[in-house]
Amino acid sequence: MSDGELLRESISRLELALASERGQREEAEATLAGIRCVVEADDLAAADEALVRGLRPLLHYEAAALLVRDPDDPGLMRCALADHPALAAHRWTIGSLLRRVLGGQTVALFDLGRAPDLAALAAAPELRSALCIPLLTSERPAILVATHPEPAFFSPRHVALARGFARTAAPMLERLAAREEAERRRLAEERAATLAESNEALREQLATIQAQERQIARLAAPVLQVDRQILVIPLIGDLDHDALLRITEALLVAISLHRARVVIFDLTGLDSADAGVPQRLLTLARAAELVGSKCLLTGLRPHIAATLVELEAGLRLRAFGSLADGLVAARDLAARGRDYRRARR
Repeated sequence: MSDGELLRESISRLELALASERGQREEAEATLAGIRCVVEADDLAAADEALVRGLRPLLHYEAAALLVRDPDDPGLMRCALADHPALAAHRWTIGSLLRRVLGGQTVALFDLGRAPDLAALAAAPELRSALCIPLLTSERPAILVATHPEPAFFSPRHVALARGFARTAAPMLERLAAREEAERRRLAEERAATLAESNEALREQLATIQAQERQIARLAAPVLQVDRQILVIPLIGDLDHDALLRITEALLVAISLHRARVVIFDLTGLDSADAGVPQRLLTLARAAELVGSKCLLTGLRPHIAATLVELEAGLRLRAFGSLADGLVAARDLAARGRDYRRARR
């Protein structure tokens, strides 16, 4: 071999070495740029977006999707990010292929049409080959699916580069995931503390409301002793079923306690148009009669009086226009009752 041929061969080898070195340097710079995308991300969502954008110079793909485990269906991956509509719309069922990737294996597909899990994607002519890269953390299994319109585009070198990047990026993704989980826990604890404070405030408010309701109930129908053996119950507001039960209970206790002979129901403050009010008044009167008290009504409204006439059914209720008149009659009834008992002795 002549000196000229030896020189040309040496130059050719040198050029090949320089090209290889230049390619390795470009790959190293692209890998570093991809790692920087992860390092500079504030959270996993930002890292996902940066990875899809930042790994393109290293792996030379045309379109990509970032898949994460579907929280509602363990048999599916959810597309968290995609730059091609077919990738975004695809139903990513976890079959044998995606299980391999979730197990940590980087997989190159020469033809999407021959992969059962992804065959539907081959309907898009710009999606022919794919590279599936695991990006796994303990908190979130994820897969980057990179595609290219040429069949068999991704070479073993692409697989090696992707595998090396995944190993390097895994600890940083893990720290991001751990930081995000810690932030979620912190927010959950803050919400729980706020909810506990809110619940305590609501309990205190409820207790206050209940106390106020009890006070209102007492004020709505207080049992007043105005004279010996005479009680007055001013009925205020509505006389509904619940109020009837409360007043009946208070009435019977008061009659027993004060040995009342006469009970005056003052209806001046009664503000109810309920058609059942007359019947409830009769119920109160019958309860008082059963324990030995006479009942008088004062401040009777005309519509209630008319209904009482129809409902009285043998129970005689005396009514007076004013509370003063009712008190005069009540004292007379109480005195006659005392005189009757003395005469029997």
